[in-house]
Amino acid sequence: MLSEIVFRRLGEPAERSQAGELLVAGGCVYRSPRLAGDERWSGLWNLTAADGAALTAAAATMRMSARILEVRALAARPGEHCPAMWARLVRELADTCRARGAESMVAGFAGGDAAAEGLLRRAGFDTASDPGLPGLDSIKWVAREV
Repeated sequence: MLSEIVFRRLGEPAERSQAGELLVAGGCVYRSPRLAGDERWSGLWNLTAADGAALTAAAATMRMSARILEVRALAARPGEHCPAMWARLVRELADTCRARGAESMVAGFAGGDAAAEGLLRRAGFDTASDPGLPGLDSIKWVAREV
């Protein structure tokens, strides 16, 4: 099934709207407290979807410096083998970061949000010091080298 999936940027408003729908649909969802609406969205598309649900997983990111990409949202459609979709989505993001010269991806979550922390850690993120990004003092950071 994963061979029928492609990764690409979500450039059209309708595509970004579909990504937003994934965030509220349940399934495997991570939403940063810093999600603001001005992020760059990318997604995994199922090329063989018969039901029109071609967007399978999506990520919102923001380039914070030449070295750091902040991941602000990750979502997979419910019932779409969430762990596999998340792993593929994060690998594709890492490949894109590396191709553009970035060294790491970071993600922040509200202190005490064990669900977000667990999802991010399963996706390969690990404890990180404060990356020096502007934001709330209550945000805890995890990072993944690319």
